[in-house]
Amino acid sequence: MRPGQSLIEFGAFFKFTSINQSAATIPGVSLNTQDPYVPSHMATLGVQYSYALPNGSSLSPRIDAQYQSSFFTDLTNTSNHWTGVTTVSSGQLQGTSSTISGSSIVVNATGFGLDYTDATAGTVTKKPVTPLRKVIARRMAESWNSVPRVTQFDDADFTKLNELRKKFAAAYEAKGVKLTLTPFVLKAVAETLKKHPMFNSSLDEVASEIVIKEYIHVGIAVDTEQGLMVPVIRDVDKKSMLELAKELESLATKARDRKITADEMKGGTFTISNQGAIGGAHFTPIINLPEVAILGLGRGALKPVVHDGKVEVRVMTPLGLSYDHRVIDGGSAARFTVDLLKAFENFDEAAVKI
Repeated sequence: MRPGQSLIEFGAFFKFTSINQSAATIPGVSLNTQDPYVPSHMATLGVQYSYALPNGSSLSPRIDAQYQSSFFTDLTNTSNHWTGVTTVSSGQLQGTSSTISGSSIVVNATGFGLDYTDATAGTVTKKPVTPLRKVIARRMAESWNSVPRVTQFDDADFTKLNELRKKFAAAYEAKGVKLTLTPFVLKAVAETLKKHPMFNSSLDEVASEIVIKEYIHVGIAVDTEQGLMVPVIRDVDKKSMLELAKELESLATKARDRKITADEMKGGTFTISNQGAIGGAHFTPIINLPEVAILGLGRGALKPVVHDGKVEVRVMTPLGLSYDHRVIDGGSAARFTVDLLKAFENFDEAAVKI
């Protein structure tokens, strides 16, 4: 095993770039590695190892790999981070990462590790990873590994939005829907995206093109007992506040009841993650590929700020705008944030009336 970068060209051979050295410190565990051969379109990693463990302890072998692809015709498990499906037999560990076909596939294997559970340390509980959690993990790892992200932080004045929400809450309830702050955020975001269309785009790495969407479909992150789900509200800029409030309530309920369809979670061009109802302040939301930006909102709080030359107590909401630095520069993100803050502060009351 040699340190340093090792690239595998598809159909050639596979070498590990590194080995988890901490595994060697586990009592009774020794690792003997070899460079396995990739004979076909099935990329297989192999590591020789031996171990002796206390009764009740266990080892969970793990293989991690990343891929970089300049062109492919079919790729199963399109994830930038693979945790190999591992099987143990006669001291031989093999992890099958994915079935790949196409050309110009380059794989960068990052190493082999052993997750050690020591029975003498105390009682543990193991729960199976649900299919939804596997999807979330795969997509989050893909975004984290492939996108050079930056997060722009600021605080938005939600004083007027709160006043408008309270003023029109009864009228919306009479129509059978609760008026929350999220429809206001949707409208303000849509207005700002029209001024800054690069934030409503995606990057086509194969064609070397930035694809700017002429429609505004916004995903709303919904916290459910099963995990995070992101239903998409289409044509946000063309819908009224009442329509947005109704659709938002319907999609959120369907997501929490696990009745939402796959089509209702596709086609987003921008995502909003609003943690205000839970609490917390600034955070760094992870970009929902193939989108290039995501807005995260924390919980608003009363703070003394200078407003119109006077110190006033205002409702200030923390926000974080994460963006793909391959597509968007810092100056563009700052201008987007400034315009978004203005859209919140100067929200048109006429848009709320029904």
